[in-house]
Amino acid sequence: MLTVVMIWLEVVFRRLSEWKGRLIAYIGGGGISIVSSTSSVKAQVAAEHLPSAQATLTTANVISIVGLIFVGFRLAFDVYVYINSKRKESEQNRTEQRES
Repeated sequence: MLTVVMIWLEVVFRRLSEWKGRLIAYIGGGGISIVSSTSSVKAQVAAEHLPSAQATLTTANVISIVGLIFVGFRLAFDVYVYINSKRKESEQNRTEQRES
């Protein structure tokens, strides 16, 4: 009985760790975008007051774009892993059904 509980706890902690990583990736990337957008607005306001400063692509915009790209790649990777695991599961079930 104790072994079953230990195995169950291990599975729960593994899944929590996996979701924690996903949340960090998605929320962290979104946070970068929000902070970057705020910095971009402040930079644009400052640029309007300076007549010689006409930067269209600021560092904040670049950081925001890179953060969103990372979040997009992470989402695509998670979807790929999910689809691949379901495909392997169904192939394994078909193999087990053929053998029995």
